[in-house]
Amino acid sequence: MSSLPPPVPLPEELRDMQDVAWDLLRDDEEDAAVVHAAAAAARVVVYRGSPMSNGPGWRGRCLGSARNIPRGHDSWFNDYLGPTPVYTAAQFRTRFRVPLALYRLLERELPRVEPSLRQRTDATGRLGHPLYAKLLNSLRRLGSDVSFQDLDDQFRKASETQRQVFTTFLHAVRSRFGPRFLNREPTALELRCITDQYAARGFPGCAGAVDCMKLIWKNCPRALKGQFHNPKDSKMAVISWEAAADSSLYCWHWFAGRPGTNNDVNVLDNSPLFTDILSGRRCMHLPDGYVLNGLRRRWRLYLLGDGIYPRWAIFFLPISTPTSDKEKHAGKMQESVRKDVERMFGCLQGRFLILRRERHEWSEETILLIAQVCVILHNMIVVMQREGDLAGEAFGEDGETPVDLVQEFSTGPPAGGEPLVVGPAGGPAGVGGLPALLERVSAVKSEYGHLTLRAALTDHLWAIRGE
Repeated sequence: MSSLPPPVPLPEELRDMQDVAWDLLRDDEEDAAVVHAAAAAARVVVYRGSPMSNGPGWRGRCLGSARNIPRGHDSWFNDYLGPTPVYTAAQFRTRFRVPLALYRLLERELPRVEPSLRQRTDATGRLGHPLYAKLLNSLRRLGSDVSFQDLDDQFRKASETQRQVFTTFLHAVRSRFGPRFLNREPTALELRCITDQYAARGFPGCAGAVDCMKLIWKNCPRALKGQFHNPKDSKMAVISWEAAADSSLYCWHWFAGRPGTNNDVNVLDNSPLFTDILSGRRCMHLPDGYVLNGLRRRWRLYLLGDGIYPRWAIFFLPISTPTSDKEKHAGKMQESVRKDVERMFGCLQGRFLILRRERHEWSEETILLIAQVCVILHNMIVVMQREGDLAGEAFGEDGETPVDLVQEFSTGPPAGGEPLVVGPAGGPAGVGGLPALLERVSAVKSEYGHLTLRAALTDHLWAIRGE
């Protein structure tokens, strides 16, 4: 065994202090023991900070690691957020993956939900990290998927501090904007706009496209790796995600967390979207129906999916074995429009690289929280693009926003009323009891309804070809 290093002599000031304390406490053995213990602790501190020691100094900080925190904060503020920034709003969006207008909104709204994001003062009176540094740090983490250690030299934050701030930021975004931009049922006006967009592309009555994707979970615990391991996707554990998007790439449904061994059908069986459709809590009807082949149909709205999905009345699937030119044309059109959800996946992973690479988090809840926040921010950007609020990054020459973004993104459902509710024929929730539930399940899972829809859409697409 290696012997302990020789004790470093105490400085002159500590020796004088020890002599005075010893004279005062000479008659009390307990107090004298306390003085000796304090002197020993002082020797340890002096030794760890001396050139003879190769170890760190104070716990949590390396030797000589004064970060000069204000310097890092001032640099980022002057580069991007100051009155005369070095970089433009377009460069801000390239590096932080969100528009500058959206950042201003987050800066204004998140402290109301999570006051700890504000700049605070510690017990010694020293100012902590400002709000903009915490937000920029978290956005850079989402957009580039760099480690916390890689951001230390830019933001002057310890890795643990960055991790805590990042988690707080995720919870604040989900709490403030989640009810508006995550798994919200579209209103009657929004549902009509979606179907009109797809009708212009040859699919009247379509409510979007649905598909699944996988995310590699590198640090999956050994106890869970058996159910999350799928050799077809990766040698490591994977998590299955299901999403439904419209033609503007807005994600109306996001369901994640199923083990990677599940395929699209297994995820469908546990999906809250289709559970709500079968139970009647989510409407798949329009009040006046839609026109198909010159006739007004009172059918359910449908989704576009790939060939693995079951032959239900709410799915229009590609024809696996076409027997005529009409069916071949319908299959090509369906595959081209169905790529909306694939485009949404690509846009989401391209904008937030943290969803593209292997995840090193130890908790599944943390991964799902990251995914939910990315979907929320993505949907907010899509709405801003749809409304034209990103022209000039939503800022005029005087720096003022041309629209009230807080009113747009913080309220409940937009103009168009509450989510669509139809009569008993459409199966609203809580009406009819068990017989109505069984009737809805039978109608949604009807293969005859699927074949009827496919035949009608095939004739419609063949009739409008070339237009």
